[in-house]
Order: sequence, then C-alpha cells, then structure tokens
Amino acid sequence: LVELRSQKNEDLSEENKQLQEGLDSCQAALDAAEIEKLEAESEKHTALQQSSSQAALDRYRLEDKYQKKVDQLRTFLKDTLTKEAEESHQKDQKAREQKAKIDHLTKELQESQKSKECIICMTSPKNQIGRA
Repeated sequence: LVELRSQKNEDLSEENKQLQEGLDSCQAALDAAEIEKLEAESEKHTALQQSSSQAALDRYRLEDKYQKKVDQLRTFLKDTLTKEAEESHQKDQKAREQKAKIDHLTKELQESQKSKECIICMTSPKNQIGRA
C-alpha cells in the first residue's frame, strides 16, 4: 500500500510537473501574444501620429498655398483698381481741360460775334445817316 501510494505520488508529481510545464508554456505563449499585441498597438499609434502629423503638415501647406493665392489676388485687384482710378482721374482731368478750352473758345467766339455785329452796325448805311 505504501509502495502504491508512493508510486501514485510519483505519478501525480510527474503529472503535476507536466501540467506545470504546460501551464508555463501557455503563460509564455500568452505573454508573447500580449507583447505582440502591445507592439502592434504601439506601431498603430506611431503610424496614426505620423499620419496625423502628415495631415497637419499637408493642411498647413494647403493653407499657405491658399493664402498666397489670396494675397496674389488682392494685389492684382488693388493694382487693377489703382490703375483704373488713375486712368479715370486722367480722363476726368483731360475732360475738364477740354471743357475749359471749349468754354474759352466759345467765349472768344461770342466776343468776336459781338465785335462783328458792332462793326456791321457801325458801318451800315442807316448808322452813317444817323451820324451825319
């Protein structure tokens, strides 16, 4: 009976040892899987950060490009409006000068017409009779 018990204890001890080895092997596999999972999550997180950084950089570049286009358009519009305003001012100035010239010539023509009428009036036969 003692021998049987001793044999059974040895068998149980051997089975325990095998079970413990199996458990240790499973735990090692579980630990390895957990490590792989953590590494994959870390890589995913790193990739997301890089992707996010790249997206932010792309957005910054796009905004910068857009701002440059807006600035170019503003400059173009400002230059165009300034040029048109200058041209309009020059046309107005020229029109005023031409109007002044026309007014001056009209006045001279009217004075000349009056002088002509006076000369005709004074040299007409009726006035010659009246003077005599």
